[in-house]
Amino acid sequence: MFDLVVLSQYGKMSPHHIKSITLPTSDGIRTILARHMEVYVEVEIGVVVIHTESGKERFAVSEGVFHFKDNQAALIVSTFENEDEIDFIRAKRAYDRAKRALQDEKDMIEMQKQEQALKRALARLNLE
Repeated sequence: MFDLVVLSQYGKMSPHHIKSITLPTSDGIRTILARHMEVYVEVEIGVVVIHTESGKERFAVSEGVFHFKDNQAALIVSTFENEDEIDFIRAKRAYDRAKRALQDEKDMIEMQKQEQALKRALARLNLE
């Protein structure tokens, strides 16, 4: 078991005593267990799975950073939402809107914004 603190733009989530955390990272899905070596990883938009004594919890996250050292973990992300906080109808509309915009868009910067919106909506919908 190890301690995890989550920081997002909406504030600090109280520490959790967890068994493992699975993260979407820039080089694939990573699972961190207790007593893992020190690591810094870039977190991608996707779903984080936290395993506790009582089961598992899933959260949609936006980009950020994860750090683990001496059985202490910090997850610093733009957004961190559990399924109770997500309006799935709104997420589906955002997904459809971003998908349509990507098909019509020619400007590279606007395409990147729409890709990010699409990924965030998909991460939320994956919790449904």
